[in-house]
Amino acid sequence: MTTQRAPLVLVVDGDPGTSQLERLILENAGFRVEVVQDGESAIARAREVTPDLVVMEILLPGMDGLTVCRQLRSEHKTKDVPILVLTALMVRQRCMDAGANAFLLKPIDEKRLVATARELIERRGPRVVDTIHRITTGNDALDRVTGGGIPAESINLIAGMPGTGKTILAQQVVFANASDEMPAVYLTTLWEPLEKAIRYLQRFSFFDPDRMASCIKYLDVSERILQDGASCMPHIILDLIRSNSPRIVVIDSFKALRGFSTSGTEFRRLMYRLSQILSAYSCTAFWIGDYTEASIEIYPEFAAADGIIFLENRNIGDRDQRRLRVMKLRGSDYIPGEHPFRITARGLEIRGDNAGPGISDSVAGGGESSDALAEAVS
Repeated sequence: MTTQRAPLVLVVDGDPGTSQLERLILENAGFRVEVVQDGESAIARAREVTPDLVVMEILLPGMDGLTVCRQLRSEHKTKDVPILVLTALMVRQRCMDAGANAFLLKPIDEKRLVATARELIERRGPRVVDTIHRITTGNDALDRVTGGGIPAESINLIAGMPGTGKTILAQQVVFANASDEMPAVYLTTLWEPLEKAIRYLQRFSFFDPDRMASCIKYLDVSERILQDGASCMPHIILDLIRSNSPRIVVIDSFKALRGFSTSGTEFRRLMYRLSQILSAYSCTAFWIGDYTEASIEIYPEFAAADGIIFLENRNIGDRDQRRLRVMKLRGSDYIPGEHPFRITARGLEIRGDNAGPGISDSVAGGGESSDALAEAVS
């Protein structure tokens, strides 16, 4: 009779007290544990024993934890070993970019540490290569948050209250991707003059009049909806697909269609018909709407969507802070949680560790605040 050996965890932490606490927690959970206190020792020991999991701090004597992650990922023997970063630093994305599989913040939460360690070991294997084709959001940091961009041929809801930047994000995606090979159609169901919206849009650096003339079509369908009701929307989409062959379709506002449906049942039929058409013709769709967070649990469009990106302005003291959350994105290893962002002349930009330096709250050159610009466009 053979006895299966317990999984081996290599703990890498320069603080003796913390590393011994991690050892105690993991050993009590049934793991075998070895401890090293610097990056060079971590790499050497990992080469020798090929642990089932590495639990590592970023701040280490000598070689830092990010460098250790990259080195382990570059070597054949350790390239598939799961790495769990346990640190007090808010550097989740930098850790993921370096090759970590998971990230937990100190102080240590015993239950989360054990549960995450078990999950990583159970699903251990080669890092999955993402074969899903994606389109960029127009911002590198947001692409990282979404796990590499928005999956192509998906239906995505960009939700939030007025002035949060929904339309700016949608426009940014359109201009970042539209080409002769990937035409885009932007449908507005709102009763705001299209000329006014485009005038505000021109203030952003991503605006390109040549693309507007060649591969981006804007269409105001508000009068048609007012006359025929929301049920005409599938016919509008089909006509546009047949005449323009768009690969990207934006409906702004999608929620407005609810108000022009005669009943909840009619709206559901409309929504599912639109989903069928957009999927059948391989379109990447964005449905924009003024929704509260509570709406996500109520309205069926959130269940039908492949992706949900929620934007909000949160009042903290005497100022507002913008936050973005990816609440669902099928087929994507996205980064959950709140991500601060700003609206600048370049568009919507994730802040903090993901954004990099030099992003201002004001619109460059225009002298107009980001809040005013967001409210004007979104």
